[in-house]
Amino acid sequence: MTAASSDKFSEILTNVLRLLNLESISLREQQVNAIRVIVEKRRDVLPVLPTGFGKSLIFQLLPFVFNSWLEVSDSVILVVSPLNALMRDQMIKLDSMQVPSIMIRGGESSDFSVPEMEGIKQCKYRIIYGHPEAFIGKLRKVLDSPEVRETIRAVVVDEAHLIEE
Repeated sequence: MTAASSDKFSEILTNVLRLLNLESISLREQQVNAIRVIVEKRRDVLPVLPTGFGKSLIFQLLPFVFNSWLEVSDSVILVVSPLNALMRDQMIKLDSMQVPSIMIRGGESSDFSVPEMEGIKQCKYRIIYGHPEAFIGKLRKVLDSPEVRETIRAVVVDEAHLIEE
């Protein structure tokens, strides 16, 4: 990584934190490194960090870091999680930061609403949460459409230790 690349990345992170009114947060080295590897190197990351460390913040910042890094405006992150309460809590936090997100529950992927489906197609949401089984059926067809597929920058598996199959 060049010094210019590192400076650009640091500037982008600073701007994203400002955009989301998180300037008071100091990202930890592990968070910065995870985001950098995902965005700059486009590689998979497995952050194994303690509870309360800020793992969720890593993927919550990703759409905005990708937007700046790639000079686009439509980056989407898919978050696979088996826990309704966790997804709801994260969506409340994202809502307070004015980050559009949606949760698709398992077993409902074939009957989520037309407005939700259109919102996903139009890249209205920066983060799409769903149960593992939610990413099949009608939702998968929407995500596989060319206009959506090209905006998906990362897939996150949250609380993977709870997934049995």
